[in-house]
Amino acid sequence: MKKIKKVVFILIPSAIILIYFLSCSILYFFEPPYYNAPDLSLSGFSFDLYSKYSASKNKNFFIKQITYTDIVKAETDSRLKYIDDTAIIIADDSASYEDVKLIAENNGAEICGYIADADFYQFYFYDLNYNELLNKCSKIEESSYITAAIPDYFEETPNSINDTNEYMPTIDNYYYDMANIYSTRKYSDIFPTVNIGMIDVPVNYLNNNLNIANKNEYSEYYDLNKYESAEYGFHGTHVAGIMAASKESESPGVCPGANIYSYNGINNSLSYWIASLTDMITRREIKAINISMGYNGFIPISATLNCKNTREYIDNENAFFSAFLNKLASNYEFIICLAAGNNSGDALYKTRNTFFGYGEKELLNKLDFFNVFSSKSEYCDAEYSFILSAVKDKNIRDHIIIVGSCGGNYEYTSFSNAGKAVDIAAPGENIYSTVGADSYEYSSGTSMAAPFVTATAALLFSIDDDITSEEVKNAIILSATDTVSAYGFDYPVLNIGNAVHYITDNAQQIAS
Repeated sequence: MKKIKKVVFILIPSAIILIYFLSCSILYFFEPPYYNAPDLSLSGFSFDLYSKYSASKNKNFFIKQITYTDIVKAETDSRLKYIDDTAIIIADDSASYEDVKLIAENNGAEICGYIADADFYQFYFYDLNYNELLNKCSKIEESSYITAAIPDYFEETPNSINDTNEYMPTIDNYYYDMANIYSTRKYSDIFPTVNIGMIDVPVNYLNNNLNIANKNEYSEYYDLNKYESAEYGFHGTHVAGIMAASKESESPGVCPGANIYSYNGINNSLSYWIASLTDMITRREIKAINISMGYNGFIPISATLNCKNTREYIDNENAFFSAFLNKLASNYEFIICLAAGNNSGDALYKTRNTFFGYGEKELLNKLDFFNVFSSKSEYCDAEYSFILSAVKDKNIRDHIIIVGSCGGNYEYTSFSNAGKAVDIAAPGENIYSTVGADSYEYSSGTSMAAPFVTATAALLFSIDDDITSEEVKNAIILSATDTVSAYGFDYPVLNIGNAVHYITDNAQQIAS
């Protein structure tokens, strides 16, 4: 009897453990990745904005108009989306339009988008699946006239990169002292002439404390009753306020009264991103651009967790955008500030044969209460946060600043992505800024840190017309006197006043 009890005592727990692992394993192999994709049919506003770049307006600057029905899922992973039958191409300087047109025709395509300043082309094919489109891109790249070719991917861009409000609001606005903002007020005569670009949720053009220079270009599409919500109305206006809220506002920006050029970044194709960046840099001559957006969280986390397919995807996009920006960098000075992202601490579950390699499984998430199947890294690597974050070309890296978040205690925030790609830290906790038409709120995230640096770059460009992008980046990074440490890395902390003095020994005279 004792032996039976002993056997039962051993077998029952063993059976429970076996059933537990078997149930999770069955889900691993048979339950598809659970993923809350946005309802793109509700994003008509985003797609209406493509008409800004229609062929009827400029034959040397246009991209394909799309609707949500043009966005298709790749067979390899439902999270991987692209514009149906469409590829984007960067041509060599030696290629003429006719040369590229012939390449398109020889590959069964037609040109549906063209931006002359960037030697950028869109090709439209007919009835290709995802793998066939990839093969076409590879074949096109074999031409000596072509520098890069990839599918026109569609990025579901969280408008806040998971911005968080985990920090309790404070009233002291510590960041004015921390970033040495007050010392720049002597340049108040310059601020109204400063131009700043941003790709984000479009800024609320009814806000009286913000000067939206291009509001008439998108306000006709922007239904405030429909889009003025926590998702659409908050983020971009908050970011803009950090950079340029007027001196009369409750929380003046780094450059109060500066001209903000707002571009939509919610759920758009790579071609739209390229058109928007080119429009700012070549047509507006904007030199400082803020991007407080990032990849869907599956991408940076799975890349950090060594998913080969995801890293290849990121590298291919970054290589394409590097080739694109190389075209512009030869003739224009500009700095693009990227938020590092807020994915550190997030966990995913390993999935079977999916492109991004990891996913959130609703049932597995509930069953796996010991987190046996959970994958989590020490931190999420900022190198994989978004387009341009993994650029290797030094010439292009001189035009990019990746910004992490820190708080008033000079500690790197736990949510902020990290790694060697991060160039600098700036205040990102409890930032009080404009929202809606006439309100203010606190928010935390690397989205809030990046605009401090962007506005600083814009100010430096405005003080010295002859300064180069590399000099601006060096001034911002090398002028810092404090550092924060995280995961074995030391990051300089933004000091705006010091950055101004770094570029000139005569700052007082310039201000007078």
